[in-house]
Amino acid sequence: MTITDNDLYTEKELIDLYIELSNISPIAEWNEESLSDNPPILVRFRAFKALFRAFYGQYNLELVKCFVDELPVKIFGDGLKRSLFDELYRQGKIKSDVKFEDVEPKLIEHYFLPHEFIKLKKILANLKDFSQASGKMYVDDASIIAHGIWEDIDPEKIVSIDLILKSLYNPDHKTFTKQELIEKYDFPDVDLTDIDAEWF
Repeated sequence: MTITDNDLYTEKELIDLYIELSNISPIAEWNEESLSDNPPILVRFRAFKALFRAFYGQYNLELVKCFVDELPVKIFGDGLKRSLFDELYRQGKIKSDVKFEDVEPKLIEHYFLPHEFIKLKKILANLKDFSQASGKMYVDDASIIAHGIWEDIDPEKIVSIDLILKSLYNPDHKTFTKQELIEKYDFPDVDLTDIDAEWF
């Protein structure tokens, strides 16, 4: 994720930062001291920490460790697992060949796990990055294949994943301006592109 002057920040930016950070640094090292010698990662950590505080009122490593599994239930309660998901499915916003109304409810509950959707989002994010070889010094066969796979993915199904994640991590549809995040939550007021260019 690039930290930009977005008009509004949502759970999407929070999740994108989580995925990006988890790809480059173990969660146990998500603190100022451990990341102090790597400004690009440190800035991303500060942005994630600010967004996390904005959405959930506090930040600590224990909450972050359960971010992909227990946090939605801890914050919003068990009832949210199914209600909005069901509504999105009825409205046709979630595309699936599975007829959920024909599936045993307990089975759905068992498999409706936040970490699986985060994992899927992470796979798609990595595939997208891998397929975009335009900025590389060379283009390898794997990147060409990845690009073809990415081009064949139905964008509506990616939107379905984002809607499910919104229902889990931001059911109240909170949004924050960058200025609000800077003033209230110590969001980094820097140009990450320049920092990345200097370090990579």
